[in-house]
Amino acid sequence: MNIRYVYLFLIMSMIVSCRGGGTVSQEYKLEVLPDSCVDYKVLSIEEIESEQVANIIASSLSGGNEDIEQAIRKSFQYRYFVSADSAGCSVNAAIPYAFKKITYAYKSTDQHGAPVMLSAVVCWERCLTDKWHDVSPNGIALVNHFTITSDAECPSRGFPAEAFLFPRMLTVLPDYIGYGISKERQHPYLNHEVCAVNSIDALEAAKRIFEENSDTMFKEGWGTYSFGASQGAGNAIAVHKYMDTHNDVAEKWNFTYSDCAAGPYSPLLTMSEYISNDTTIYPVVLPMTLKSMLDSYPQTMQRWKEEDFYTSEYLRIKATVDSMLLSKEYTTAEINKIIFEHFGGEGATMVRICDILNDRALDAESEMTKALYECFQRNDLTKGWSPKHPIYLYHSPCDRVVPCANADALLSSMGTELVTLNKSRQDEGHTESCVKWMLTQLKKNNK
Repeated sequence: MNIRYVYLFLIMSMIVSCRGGGTVSQEYKLEVLPDSCVDYKVLSIEEIESEQVANIIASSLSGGNEDIEQAIRKSFQYRYFVSADSAGCSVNAAIPYAFKKITYAYKSTDQHGAPVMLSAVVCWERCLTDKWHDVSPNGIALVNHFTITSDAECPSRGFPAEAFLFPRMLTVLPDYIGYGISKERQHPYLNHEVCAVNSIDALEAAKRIFEENSDTMFKEGWGTYSFGASQGAGNAIAVHKYMDTHNDVAEKWNFTYSDCAAGPYSPLLTMSEYISNDTTIYPVVLPMTLKSMLDSYPQTMQRWKEEDFYTSEYLRIKATVDSMLLSKEYTTAEINKIIFEHFGGEGATMVRICDILNDRALDAESEMTKALYECFQRNDLTKGWSPKHPIYLYHSPCDRVVPCANADALLSSMGTELVTLNKSRQDEGHTESCVKWMLTQLKKNNK
């Protein structure tokens, strides 16, 4: 497969969407639901064959150039790495392939401790020899997606590009609260507690759906792996924390390791770095974070409302930004553009934090900010636990969206050989480093 086109495809996926634990809150007790409580419903079943995959990618990347379109289509039309075991497919042969993509609804727990139905995707590979065969998965890849604000970008709404990264895996991609069938709800952004539970709950239904709709079974010795980039990396480590602080859950899923890139493992550290630098190239995270914390922790934040944190200048565009977020029809890039242009004019690509947050919000000693930081601390994945399984981190030292201090803090606080941090080149930004990590996964998992 031509890596150049894979790189272009993954960059497009990242740019279009800018997309990606075991603690108990003092306010809500969030636990993975027991098996007897797991409820799910299949919403759709799709067979995405290699020709269709190739056409989707070629038309997206060719720019109308027929020669490029043909080259891309040829690159994606066959797989060279489909396993032979139980599926009848020859290794290193050019074999037509397909993905079985099943979208389903499942029961989980919301940010208020109440039951909620969410949506997710499970997909696995098929290959064509004498007939179509399901390929026996080596394990389960739980893929936590990166930050989105448009519902059209969530896994259940489109082609699961992440499935390319994890061949021979049963790939599970949760939509999260606020997307898919729960589109009308507030997304609990950076609420690692609830997002971890939502992702783990998605596993039970995914495994049962595979067992009911496949002509094969898992390979002996299968394991479960937690992956993610950007926001998805934070969720991936939150899943890891839950597994490693709930031995019964880890044993049930044969949990093996986490591998993730550029994650906000400490919301407090991330916010502190933003304030220290006084600029951001990703301002949409500020209203997303405030809305989430106010909604997730009403007892802690009951004395304040979102408007209390903003400058009078930001309040002039707050209704516009809120409308865009609420609609779930705009990407993060589109919302960021509105904020940039309001403060810096056409072509602006950054904004000062003090233009958005007022003096009281920037004062770490104010009662309002102390309450907010208490919410952040409940979702700090860099403290209060010790990993039992390996964690592989990847981060750019010059990341301006999610500061590398997040990865440094996680590595420093764990104090164990189980945590590994690989830093990218100095000139790679957030998106570039996430794409590079994705390409690393593609290369590693296609051996």
